Amino acid sequence: MCSLLLAVIYLMFISLGLPDSLLGSGWPTMQAAFGVPFSYPAIQHMAPTNFGKRYSTAVIGLQMASAYVGSTFMPMVFGNLQQHTGIGIMPVYLLVFAILNIGLLERTYVVLKNKH
Repeated sequence: MCSLLLAVIYLMFISLGLPDSLLGSGWPTMQAAFGVPFSYPAIQHMAPTNFGKRYSTAVIGLQMASAYVGSTFMPMVFGNLQQHTGIGIMPVYLLVFAILNIGLLERTYVVLKNKH
C-alpha cells in the first residue's frame, strides 16, 4: 500500500511539469491533498529573478521556512485572540497580515532595486 501511495505522489510531482492538456496538472490535486497554498510555487519561481541565482536556494529555504512557521502559528494565535475578542476579529486579523505582507514585499523590491 505504501509503495502505491509513493507511486501516486511521484506521478503527481511529474505531472506538474506537463502541459495541462497532457494528463492535466497535478497541482490542484496536490494542493487539496497536502494543504499547500497556491502561492508556494510562485515564491520559488520568482526567487532567482528577484535575488539572483547565487542566493536563490538560500532565499527559497528562508521563504519556505517562514511560510511553514506562519502556517503553523497563525491559526493558534488567531484561536487565542478570538477566544478573548470574538470571531468578529477575523477580518481585521487577516487585513493586518495582508497589509504586512504587501508592505514587506514592496520594501524588498525597493531594497533590491537600490542594490542593482
